[in-house]
Amino acid sequence: MNDVWVKIAQFLGTLNGEDVKRESCVRTPEYKAALEAWKETEQEWEAFLETLPAGGQEKTEERSDS
Repeated sequence: MNDVWVKIAQFLGTLNGEDVKRESCVRTPEYKAALEAWKETEQEWEAFLETLPAGGQEKTEERSDS
């Protein structure tokens, strides 16, 4: 899945916040697909981070948040 959709899923998740039961919660088919793609790649990402030294993990996570 395209990285753009993963970023969109993260953005929409931020907009939705913690209250996912409210009526204005965004749940488009594209959002659902991006969320699934993110879930699939999250485990791979975590495994990759574990292979890095501690300083490399922090720098990589900082860059991925921007």
